[in-house]
Amino acid sequence: TLSGVTWAWNFDAGSTPATSADQNPVVQFTTPGWQPVKLTVSNAQGISSKADTFLVYVANDLASYQAPFYEGFEDPNVVSSGEWASVNYDENLTSFKRVNFASHSGNACVQLNNYDSRADHDIDELISPGFDLTALSNANLQLSFYYSLTSWNQNFSELVDSIVVYATSNCGTSWIALYKKAGSQVVNAGYWQGYFVPTQEQSYWKQV
Repeated sequence: TLSGVTWAWNFDAGSTPATSADQNPVVQFTTPGWQPVKLTVSNAQGISSKADTFLVYVANDLASYQAPFYEGFEDPNVVSSGEWASVNYDENLTSFKRVNFASHSGNACVQLNNYDSRADHDIDELISPGFDLTALSNANLQLSFYYSLTSWNQNFSELVDSIVVYATSNCGTSWIALYKKAGSQVVNAGYWQGYFVPTQEQSYWKQV
């Protein structure tokens, strides 16, 4: 520990402990979802505090579903309930939300409304529940999804948008990038001047 420095941690009321003066506390969270964390550090020069609502995420179960599995987002509560967690780090207008006015099939999909917020370095995430893959052989391990993306800029080479899919098999200690495309590589539905809503026309959708 550093001489003369004190730490004051505050966690969710349902955690154990709810507060700590340790530099590196070990905390057990019992409530699913994002856990608010606040740290106040002080020394002879003053006090500094930092609060973060997107630091620790506790899933409902380690393996909520058995593979094979399909999610069409037809359930209106599948995202709002936190079963699929939408993470909006910048707390702006851009975030993953379930909508029922566009879909590849069925009536719904998850939309990232990038039209209303074009901030640089804006990171948004959609986190799936855990899956039990033990029933599948290595040869049958496959993840696929459909997406539809247009650009408001006709010069696709100037795009900085990217799509990255990560997976973890150790509760988030480490992540592996399964898929990553950026710039002009992510555009599959061409140039669109206004607010884009794809129909079920297959030319608007790409399967990865």
